Amino acid sequence: MPIHLFDPLEPAIFPRFSGSSDFQFIRSGKVRVTTGSRLHFGFLNLTPNGIPFWNDLYGYPSLPVRRFGGIGLMIPHPGTSVLSEISNSWAFEGTHLQRVEECALKLQAYCDGNGFPLKPCKVVVEKSAPHHVGLGTGTQLALALGKSLLLANGFDMPTKELGPILGRGNRSAIGLYGFDHGGLIVEGGKTQDGQISPLVSNLPWPPDWQIELQFGHDKPGVHGVEEVNAFKQIMNASEENDSLSANPRNALLGILPAIVSRDIESVKKFIFDMNMRTGKAFEPFEVKEKRALQNNVNEFCGQSSWGPVKFQIKLISH
Repeated sequence: MPIHLFDPLEPAIFPRFSGSSDFQFIRSGKVRVTTGSRLHFGFLNLTPNGIPFWNDLYGYPSLPVRRFGGIGLMIPHPGTSVLSEISNSWAFEGTHLQRVEECALKLQAYCDGNGFPLKPCKVVVEKSAPHHVGLGTGTQLALALGKSLLLANGFDMPTKELGPILGRGNRSAIGLYGFDHGGLIVEGGKTQDGQISPLVSNLPWPPDWQIELQFGHDKPGVHGVEEVNAFKQIMNASEENDSLSANPRNALLGILPAIVSRDIESVKKFIFDMNMRTGKAFEPFEVKEKRALQNNVNEFCGQSSWGPVKFQIKLISH
């Protein structure tokens, strides 16, 4: 049973870095949950569903494929804040009310069905990062909502269990782990449908490395049915896309050791290459702006997820 009673005085069971969630117990039955936003640097692998094994050294298909996997970063701003308070009936205020209500009722049905009745709450979305721009706001809003409802009711469940109930983590788990841990997240991909990718690395982001966002035009990135269809087309291809073949190298031998070594220029170069390789795999869906391909690492490091938000890393001078 993933649901358990919650003691707000218990110490955190893992370190939390910048961008992770925060819980404020205002009084019994009233809880505020805040969280940051997620930048997605790129996928590690998009092997089509029809290829179950990779070839080993001798050409035999014996190595089980892991699909997706990726690397990303949680940033504290822009962020999301949800306030939930036990009430006689459900009430919702703020933005994206239809999505919020759907998530709340999904969670209530799950909890009721597992012997932990969820009392109705008054829910206020106090602030929300922009949606459909590449910041993973849908996941962070759903998790902040779910956690605030659970904690207001006096129990909790692991974020890895909560995410799928609310329809999150189907491909990338960076937002789920980022909600708990913050910082830089590397997740290792899925071996079969329904699994949550394992967390394989979590590093603090150097505090003097500033993330600058460029939102650009107002047109939202690919999302909803269009996003689902895009992934379906890519994952049903007849052969692998070679553009992502170097991304595991970019993550393991590039970004991670460069962060530990505080080598900001190498981090920017490896993120840029990983990001553009991922964008190349999605070219038919116009993920990266055409002019982005003509830019260089000194202008921006990448476009997060489907965009359109771009990001740059700059060293803060003291």
